[in-house]
Amino acid sequence: MYFPGFGALQVVVLSASVALAATNAGGQTHGPVSIPAEIGPTDEGLRLAFTPATFAAGSFAVHRSAEAIARLAARLRALDPAPAPGAWQVERAGVFDAFGGEGPYEKARLARLFGGSSPAVARGTLVTTGGRRAFTLIAPCPDASLSTLRQGTMVIVTTLPMQ
Repeated sequence: MYFPGFGALQVVVLSASVALAATNAGGQTHGPVSIPAEIGPTDEGLRLAFTPATFAAGSFAVHRSAEAIARLAARLRALDPAPAPGAWQVERAGVFDAFGGEGPYEKARLARLFGGSSPAVARGTLVTTGGRRAFTLIAPCPDASLSTLRQGTMVIVTTLPMQ
């Protein structure tokens, strides 16, 4: 999904707002889910590179998953009882639409790394046992030094305030 004029973080927050408003047809409430452990290990280098430092500590976690983006998005989608329209759909996006401009990473270096190709991106939100979380999945996954692209999926998890 492409939103002109919006950075990745703004799209995550926009997606989260839409998801908060979404309810299933029966108006039922659903309990929180656990984030699957298989989402992959956290990567502090990627978190420091791709998330804004101006947010409170613990607002973001970044994971590296060996799982293909489509499979991971489908697994997370299965945990979402009332997904917002477009949530968890894997689409191609421009590099800066995928990664946003908020992090301190070297924008030109990331663009060169992708060499004109477009990363795959999926976004969605879940109410988890730790609160509401917004997920941004991006594949392929760059390393923190922006020197190589790795197979698998980078997962940015944003903790959102509960309303």
